[in-house]
Amino acid sequence: MITTLKNIPPRSIPQTYHNRWMSENYLEGLVSVIIPTYNRSELIIDAIQSIIKQTYRPIELLIVDDGSTDATKLVIDNAISQTEQDDNLTIRYLCQAKKGAQAARNLGLIESRGQYIQFLDSDDVLTHQKIEWGVDKLKTNNSALVYFLTQQAERNLQPIPNCFCGKNSSQWHNDVIDYLWHTSAPLYRRNVVREIGPWLETLSGSQDWEYGARIKLYKYEALYDDRIGSLFRSHQNQRISVAKFDYKYTHSAELAYDYILSLARQLNYLDTKLGSRFVRLYLTRALEFHQANYYPERDRCLQKALSLPSPKNLVWFIVYLCQIFPHKLLLNLINKVLLLRRKIK
Repeated sequence: MITTLKNIPPRSIPQTYHNRWMSENYLEGLVSVIIPTYNRSELIIDAIQSIIKQTYRPIELLIVDDGSTDATKLVIDNAISQTEQDDNLTIRYLCQAKKGAQAARNLGLIESRGQYIQFLDSDDVLTHQKIEWGVDKLKTNNSALVYFLTQQAERNLQPIPNCFCGKNSSQWHNDVIDYLWHTSAPLYRRNVVREIGPWLETLSGSQDWEYGARIKLYKYEALYDDRIGSLFRSHQNQRISVAKFDYKYTHSAELAYDYILSLARQLNYLDTKLGSRFVRLYLTRALEFHQANYYPERDRCLQKALSLPSPKNLVWFIVYLCQIFPHKLLLNLINKVLLLRRKIK
């Protein structure tokens, strides 16, 4: 049985497409690696090989195919044949109708049997000792997870110097909204993943951020290790471009904020410090909607920002107005307000 790390209050756990959730039972010492994939038969070979070459055992690798139409299954069948003699490594192929990476990760969690959970995207790789380092760390302390640096790499997996994702935690209110680790960086205890609930399958963007923010809201202790645990491949295939407005992605970020704020209210953690940080996030989305001429969406995000407890609402509101109105017009307006305040005093 699993020892609970936190006394989590009753709440509504998001439903999964598969209408199930992971068992609390596990095989001691087993690490479950979950790789969602869709039409990446050429790239997933590297991800699989990075698991086969891990210095740690036992491992079960669950590859969840989100309805691929390429040679993905053939690649996985070849990997299964390659590892038949390794009694401490199993590769399991799972398939679902195309429902997205979050639903695929959730299916992997439902079918997993490991004491520890490792997520890996199908175009990224783990360094060979990553899992061994993680298990060793979790065996010697009570942290809910341990996370490592992720280094950006070229398409051929050549590391790019000085391009890293990951940093140590700072103040708690900053941590909730900060992106402290890449998807592949943490190794989780199973009970933590089970307790925080499934990945939100309704999101098409910011799902990694939301998942990490949820963990931080429950104040689980995360241990940071500055060794490089994974490589994040830089390529153009199915990556969201930050240079081009994407309505679906921006709206998904807004929904992620809504969910985390709802959870913060439920846990009585929404104070002015956390509220002020979410003001900035909502106003950023409002600006993106404004620049793309989605004015109702802009106003909706603005209203959400102004409804939050924050001493910085006026500051962020002015920043927002500066992006919309000509600067001279806005400066004249601010000067008039200041003159009026002086006369009143």
